[in-house]
Amino acid sequence: MLGIILIVAIIEVDFATFPRHVVNIAGETAWLSMLIGAALVIITLVILIKLASLFPRDNFFTYCSKVWGKPIGTLINIGYLVFWFLFVSILLQDTANMNQGIFLPTTPSMIPLILILIAVIYLVAYGITNVIRLYQLLLPFIVLPLILVVVLMIRSIDLTNYLPFLSNGILPVFKGALVFLGAFQGLEIILFVAPFVTNINKAYLPAILSILFLMSLLLGIGSGSIGIMGVENIRETVLPSITMLSLIELPGFPVERFGLLLTLPVILGIFSSLAVYIYLISFALIDFFKIERRKTVISIVAVLSLIIIYFIPDLTWTMKLREILIHLTLLFILVIPLLTLISAKIRGQGELK
Repeated sequence: MLGIILIVAIIEVDFATFPRHVVNIAGETAWLSMLIGAALVIITLVILIKLASLFPRDNFFTYCSKVWGKPIGTLINIGYLVFWFLFVSILLQDTANMNQGIFLPTTPSMIPLILILIAVIYLVAYGITNVIRLYQLLLPFIVLPLILVVVLMIRSIDLTNYLPFLSNGILPVFKGALVFLGAFQGLEIILFVAPFVTNINKAYLPAILSILFLMSLLLGIGSGSIGIMGVENIRETVLPSITMLSLIELPGFPVERFGLLLTLPVILGIFSSLAVYIYLISFALIDFFKIERRKTVISIVAVLSLIIIYFIPDLTWTMKLREILIHLTLLFILVIPLLTLISAKIRGQGELK
C-alpha cells in the first residue's frame, strides 16, 4: 500500500520540469547529479520510515509536540500546513499554465481547475481508504505510458550531449543532487499515513523497491532529455520532458506526436497529488479543531488553494516559487524528520526495540 501511495503521489508536473532545474546547476553532468540524488532519496526514505516506526500508531502531527515540546512542535506543524498549501497552489498554477499551453488553450483556465477540485473534494470526503483504492486503479495508467516513453527515447539519444564531463567541477554535481532530492515532494507522506499501514517496520523493502522503480523512470526521462535536446535547449524550455518527446521520430511508425503519451500521467498525477495533499491539510485541521463537517473543511481548503494562485502574477513567478519549493522540500522531508528522529532516540521516546 505504501509503495503505491508514494508512486502516485510523487508523480505530478515535476517529472516534466525537474531536468531543467538540475541542468541549470550541473550542466552536461546533470545525469550524475540525478544518480547521486537517487541515493539521497533512498536515504531520506529510510529515515522517514525509521521515524514513523518509532510512533506506528500516531501521525507526525501527534508526536511532533511530544518530541519537540508544544511551542516548537506547533510551529513545525503549522510549517507543514503552509508548505502543503504552497505546494497545492503552485500545482494548480502549473496545471492552469499547462492547460493554456498544451491541453485546452482556448478554455478559461479556471474551468478545468474547478472541475478537478470538485472531484477531489468528493473523493477526499470519504477518507484515505477510498483515496488509496483509487490510487491502485490509476497506477497502471500512470506508469505504463512512462515506461513506453523511456523505451522510445533510447533510439534518439546523442551521447555527445553528455560532454564535457565535469566541466565545472564536482560541486555543481552535488548541488544538482540536492535539487533532484528537492523535487520529490511527497516523501513526507510516510509520516502521516504510517498509522494506516499494518506493520510500518516491514515497509522498508516495498517502499524502497517502489521508489527505485519510480526513480528509474525519472532518471531515464531526465537523462534522455539531456541526450536528445542538449543542455542549452533544456535551459530554455519550461517543460523539457514534454518538448523532448516532440523531437522523437520513428520512420514508418503510425504515431507522430509522442508528447501525447505524457498527457494521461500528467493529468492523473496532478489529480492524485491534489487529493492526497488536500486530504492531509483538511484532516489535520479537522483533528485540531474537532470539526465534524468534513466536506465543508475540505471545500474551504480547496477554495483557499485556488484563491492563492491569483496572487501568482505569471509563469515567471510560478517558476521562481517552484525553485523556492524545492529548497523548502529539503527542510520538510529530510532536515526536520532527521532532527526529530535524533531527538526521539536521545530522549528514548517512541517504541524503541
